[in-house]
Amino acid sequence: SAAFSFCAHHAWGALGAGCLLSRFNFSDQLIQNLREKVTNTGTQTLMVGGGAGGMVSCISGTEPPIPRAKKYVNLLLADDCVMMGEPAMYTARIGHANLMNCHSVDLEIIAGLSGLENLVRQMQRAAVLGTMAARPRVISLLCCFLAYTPKIALHSGEDEDEEEVWEPAREAEFKDPEWSSVFRITPEQSTGPYWQVIAPAVALCNLISEPSRTMGDQVSRRLCDSRHFRGCMQRLVLLVGAGQRGNIAIEAASALAGLCDRHLCAREELRTVSAVARPRIEALHRAHASAAPVVSKLLAVLDTPREALNLDPPSAAVFRRVLEDAVAQGVLTQKRMDKATQDLTAYVDAEARERAIYRMLLSPPFFANGARVKLADLASRPELNDESGVIAGCYHRGADGSVRLPVKLTRSNGGGPMAVRPGNLRLVQQSTWPDRLHGDAVDDSGDFYAEPIRDPGLR
Repeated sequence: SAAFSFCAHHAWGALGAGCLLSRFNFSDQLIQNLREKVTNTGTQTLMVGGGAGGMVSCISGTEPPIPRAKKYVNLLLADDCVMMGEPAMYTARIGHANLMNCHSVDLEIIAGLSGLENLVRQMQRAAVLGTMAARPRVISLLCCFLAYTPKIALHSGEDEDEEEVWEPAREAEFKDPEWSSVFRITPEQSTGPYWQVIAPAVALCNLISEPSRTMGDQVSRRLCDSRHFRGCMQRLVLLVGAGQRGNIAIEAASALAGLCDRHLCAREELRTVSAVARPRIEALHRAHASAAPVVSKLLAVLDTPREALNLDPPSAAVFRRVLEDAVAQGVLTQKRMDKATQDLTAYVDAEARERAIYRMLLSPPFFANGARVKLADLASRPELNDESGVIAGCYHRGADGSVRLPVKLTRSNGGGPMAVRPGNLRLVQQSTWPDRLHGDAVDDSGDFYAEPIRDPGLR
């Protein structure tokens, strides 16, 4: 994506005052169409989002909260966006000179999180939470952005020789975070514009950490699912020490306390950084007496004996068997197997690792659409073991909730696909479908981590 350092004032003027182009790969015809939309609709209510088709939708303060929240979530996740109207106003308030280090994706995320946080401040918490639950990849995006927040403001005190410390912010795949590599978190910042950028992310993290009346702990569970959860927790701990920014520090502490209340992995992570966390939590207590209840919860977590984590979920043996067989057959290299195994170590929580295993198995180069496979270890129909076939679509869940893949058998005689568990498949030939590890377009369909969190109250 194009860096925002592409003459921000030119971008600001591209479609007229009040507009901001955050991507610069659009055709002249599309730009002309947008100019006409701006003329006809007015720059204060127009936003363009997502995809080569140049999908155009209008955001207005008079719209119902759920449609507005959906448009902001789309801005966060969609490729090829143009920001205009209300989203552009959020970045304009921070100041374009302060965002010159940001890439276009960074700007879209800053604006999208700001828009969602504004709805939360307007007491539309259920609308925001329900919309994020419907597309939970945005929850992992929030984790990733907190961990690798880019440098905000041109002069934030870093020496030019230390520029590599900001590399994670440039390398992170914010819009598809579960395929992004795991890095060390970016450094602390203390500029005014930074607080404007980080405040919405912390507020949304605090919202997610609270149990939902209809979804329980499912939303915060997806936060724990993210492979960037460790970095997110570390960032929240650092923000607890932001004494000069009391509201952000208290919200960060509240988010930590809410996650620790419900999830063992959060408690374990907080204890891991105890040496950094304890003095910051105690300083918050001294500076803000109103934070006493939250501080007490966090200190209690730090003082509680360490619990053991289950580091070997049940499906890990299946995963290793699939990988080892693929290497033995020459379908995968040992290097690729080692990389897949290493990727699992980024997940803090045992349940998160379980989900990560399935995500890997259901994606290229493993059991994605078009991969050639053979059946194995079938107890109910042993006569089909060693039969060959092709993955013929995305996964679905069986009546018992287990993941099944449609396999079109080579000798099916015209019959339909057979639903097979991943553990009963062996890889014969890799899928030729796009592999998002190599930069292909993001798509929610068939994405195990993007399975919606069901809320019976959401319409």
